[in-house]
Amino acid sequence: MQSDLVCRLVQPGDPDYTDSTLSFDNLIISTFNVFQSITLEGWTDQMYAIRNATMSMSYDILFVAIVVFGAFFVLNLMIAV
Repeated sequence: MQSDLVCRLVQPGDPDYTDSTLSFDNLIISTFNVFQSITLEGWTDQMYAIRNATMSMSYDILFVAIVVFGAFFVLNLMIAV
């Protein structure tokens, strides 16, 4: 009997093992993720993926701080300059 199941190596704490763009292991990719959060484009999807990977709500504070400080303060400061 043949099974359709496939074993995959999943690193613990990796939020999205199918797509490596949602990871904070690489400096360039993590900068892209922070920039995506500052522009308010899909930051909630990142937050929920990390919440599901870590099984805690402690990173929600980080994402809310990035949005409040980055989007509402730094981005407006860059536009004003």
